Amino acid sequence: MSKIERKRIDLQPTLARVQTAVRNGEDLRRHWITVADVVGQEMMMRSFGLSPADIQTQASLEQTLLADQALLESMRGRVGMSHPSMIAQQEKVRLAREYLQRNQERAAESISRLQNEQLGPLLVEMVRQQLREAVEQEQSLRVQFQAAQADASRRTGQIARLTMLQREVKRLYDLSDALVSQIASLDLRQDGHDVRAKVTAPPVANHRPVSPRLAFVALVAIVSGLGIGFAAVYVLDVLDDRFRDIDDMQQQLGVPVLSLIRRLDVPETSGLEAIQLHVAPASTESEAFRTLRTALALADRELNRIVVTSAEPGDGKTTIIANLATCYAQSNKKTLLIDADLRRPGLTNLMQMRQQEGLSTVLRSNAHVADLCVALIQPTGIERLDVLPSGPRPANPAELLAGPRFLELIDWASTVYDQILIDSPPTLATSDSAVIGRLVDGTILVVQPEKNHRRAVIRAVEGLLSLRIPLLGLVVNHAKGEERGGYYGYGYGYGYEYNGGYGNDEDDYADDVESEVTTATPRDAHFHDTDPDEGGRPGRIVPRRAA
Repeated sequence: MSKIERKRIDLQPTLARVQTAVRNGEDLRRHWITVADVVGQEMMMRSFGLSPADIQTQASLEQTLLADQALLESMRGRVGMSHPSMIAQQEKVRLAREYLQRNQERAAESISRLQNEQLGPLLVEMVRQQLREAVEQEQSLRVQFQAAQADASRRTGQIARLTMLQREVKRLYDLSDALVSQIASLDLRQDGHDVRAKVTAPPVANHRPVSPRLAFVALVAIVSGLGIGFAAVYVLDVLDDRFRDIDDMQQQLGVPVLSLIRRLDVPETSGLEAIQLHVAPASTESEAFRTLRTALALADRELNRIVVTSAEPGDGKTTIIANLATCYAQSNKKTLLIDADLRRPGLTNLMQMRQQEGLSTVLRSNAHVADLCVALIQPTGIERLDVLPSGPRPANPAELLAGPRFLELIDWASTVYDQILIDSPPTLATSDSAVIGRLVDGTILVVQPEKNHRRAVIRAVEGLLSLRIPLLGLVVNHAKGEERGGYYGYGYGYGYEYNGGYGNDEDDYADDVESEVTTATPRDAHFHDTDPDEGGRPGRIVPRRAA
């Protein structure tokens, strides 16, 4: 720590003490010594009207007075009081005392006047002035120190570079000396004779051209052509992010296609008139849903609790599940439809049950689940088919579905109904389908090839399988009615840009009420292949093809 910094540190508390004393009206004379120590004796004397010469004269006179008094005491034992030298010495001592007494009185008067008039502000101003000077000196020294530090760093770098250059110069000198030594030691004579050169073979012309080299050019052309071809295939694959056909879809996804649904020609978009199997049960389009029901019935175990979901919003899962439920009801099975899409309840809107209590009421209530379900489940107008609407939209649908009351509801419904179908939100939009999928016997994924991106469907399937959710298979919606390779193919008529928003508009439920069905031929029936590595869980559903 430098002297200037110590001085500044000493001045700050001194200034605080003097200011406090002035505010409190204390006697400031006891602060003289403290202020004098930090601001200096010379400045204090000048402030009180005393010059350094006066102080020095007073101190010298006090020393002389002490010496004269000692001499006077020693003379009293040798001479009488009336002796001239004794009288002169006494007069000298008296005059010195009177002079010192006058100086003290003058100093006391000056100090008393300052105490009464301006001693406080004077002391404060002296300390402040010294503090300002100390701060300015400290800042100046800091700037000088930083400049000196930067200069020292620069000089250190220059010294290091100079040292490296000196080493390089020394290395070059050593190399030069070594080369000179080698040159000096060369002997251009061998066995006492001069070294001579001669032609060992005549020059031969090369009749093969150096350029172009046909073999090399052909190899480069083949490699470049293959590279460009692979690049073109990759670019086309990236730009056209769609499945080519059913085989391509099954190969890339590793999941079977249960049924092909083409466009449905129904007169309405809501109500029972929007259900194909109810409007025209004997039509060709309705047969596709019976094919789907048959594929599920041929599983190696009973599938009484099934959830239907899709990769993205608007794929037609609500229409698929409504027609599938109607198909089960027509086969004399008591069926329950549950609208578990609490964010955008398409099934509730399809059945025209908006503004009614439903699933969210059961999940948020503390009442008995069975009593609430009996009161809230509504008949659809189709024999043996009931529906539990979604109810008021909650703020936390995922947490409600993950709670114990939803599992209790499914267990109760399993004791009352033969078949339970659950409509859940899209897989890529929310995590609700993953929560529900762990509680049921299997999951069906609705895919619309004209609309879905291939990577989106792959991501949806991989997400379900990674969570060990039993994925029964795919239902291809909006399939075209062309016969290709023994099964119905599908084409693409428009592009699609997926908007990730979901559940923001309750009135957009019509996007999910689809209307296209294609029936599968008898050779498209499916069966389950149990994977022994999964501990008895249903494996992939493999298509059974005709020989």
